[in-house]
Amino acid sequence: YPNPVRGEFISLQSSDLTKGNYSVRVMNSAGQQVYTQRFNHTGGAINQTIHLPVGMQSGIYILQLDRETSKVLSKTFVVQK
Repeated sequence: YPNPVRGEFISLQSSDLTKGNYSVRVMNSAGQQVYTQRFNHTGGAINQTIHLPVGMQSGIYILQLDRETSKVLSKTFVVQK
């Protein structure tokens, strides 16, 4: 959240993630990766703030959270400038 995004930050929240290594990726509507971040999570709830890249254009994007080799979630969001 928020969706639509009107600033530079989005927040990824989950109440119960398993322990492990994760990666967050943001892709544009053409499937190009515009952001990536890796982190190690100790398990449980998470509230991760993501600073979107400078210069992101208005449009539809996909946020994907992966744990090692499996997809955990995929969410579509809109950036409005």
